[in-house]
Formats: sequence, structure tokens, C-alpha cells
Amino acid sequence: MPLILFVVIFCTSFYPVWASTGMNREDSGASDGTGLINKMVAASSRMDNYSFEYKMSVFKTSKATEQIGTVYFRKPKLLHVDIKKGPNKGVVAILCDDGKIHGHLGGAMKFFPFAIPPESGYAKAINGAPMSQMDFYSLALYLKNMVKVGNLSLISNQNVATKNTPIGTCILNMYALDKNGSSPEPRLLKRIYVNPQTYLPIFWEDYIDGKLLSQSLMQNVRCHLALPDGLFRP
Repeated sequence: MPLILFVVIFCTSFYPVWASTGMNREDSGASDGTGLINKMVAASSRMDNYSFEYKMSVFKTSKATEQIGTVYFRKPKLLHVDIKKGPNKGVVAILCDDGKIHGHLGGAMKFFPFAIPPESGYAKAINGAPMSQMDFYSLALYLKNMVKVGNLSLISNQNVATKNTPIGTCILNMYALDKNGSSPEPRLLKRIYVNPQTYLPIFWEDYIDGKLLSQSLMQNVRCHLALPDGLFRP
């Protein structure tokens, strides 16, 4: 039975990219986002253990698919995902120190444990992202690698508050550049709302062909927890 797991992260905004943020390539309201991404990588690398709650929505059909759960992390790379609501409700998945994902499905299937490699197609979020990249550091490193392979990053020069981010957040947009020059504007791939104090993402949006594919909220982040060893064992 396929196991579909969630990675989390964070965003809401349904306006066109340039209009909603004022982030035109020639506009003074935007600047290069590389520095912010580097700060996100540095901040997340200093976090030894934490937990957060997530809510993810995917818009592959006319009706959104939603999932809610809790994620626990401990260095160097231990993860525990507990899906509370939505697709795969009751699933527990743990990335253990043996490098495999252990756990069980929900409902009556909880009595049948599994162990699969992290690159398995069954170990993915409902938006298709791999579970093994669901921690803050992996997400920040993913953005850094996007820039490394030639994607464009732009950030708002002013913090922006939205209905889902009551504190002002820095908006980071990631674009694919048209290497052939046939398109006048970059193509939006990701939009991330970043806490300017912690440099952690609060919302995350994924786009495909100019349309919103998924959006994720990360909230109630708790750091420096005394997480029990058993939380990261099969």
C-alpha cells in the first residue's frame, strides 16, 4: 500500500507574482535573495532538535487535499512524522539512524510495520516532496541549490504581513530563467514567507506552469526540546 508522507512548510498568496509583492526585476522593491537563503541555512544548521505542526494543501484537482500533522527533528538527521488528519491519517514515519524510514500505516494497518529507503516513491509528501528533506536545514539547502543551478531568487525589501502571517515576513520568490530568451519574464517556482528574526520559513508555496500546486503552513515551532530516544526508533 503506498505510503504518502508530508514535508512541510508554508505559504498563502493568490496574486500574480509581480503585482502581489511589487517585485519587478527592475523595481527597487526587490533585491537578490542569496543573502537571505544563506542566513536560512546558517540558522537551521544551529538547531539541534525541535518540533512543529504543519498544515498542507494540494490543488491538483478542483477540491483541495489537506493534511495536518506534527514533525519532530533531532540532529544529525532523525525525523519523526505523525499524521493527524487528512490523507494517511494515523501514519507514523520515522527516519532512523540506520538511514531507513520505519513506521506503520493508519487504522487497522498500524499493526503492520514497514521499513523503506528514504528515496522510495512511497516516502513522499502529498505534494511529491521527499520526507527526507522535510527538516529546516534540508529545505534551506534546497533553495541554495536552486540558486546554484541557475534559478533566480528575489526578496522583498520590506517585511509584509498577510492574514496567515500576522507578523511581517520577508517574501522570497524563486524563479526559473528562460535560457533561450523566448519568455520576457522569469517563471515562478516557489514563494516562501520567512520570519525575519529566526530566518525560518513560515509559509511555502509551490507553483507549476504558473499555477499554485501546493501551500504549507508551519506553526508552533518548539526548539531545545528534550525529545525521548524512543521517538526516533522503530
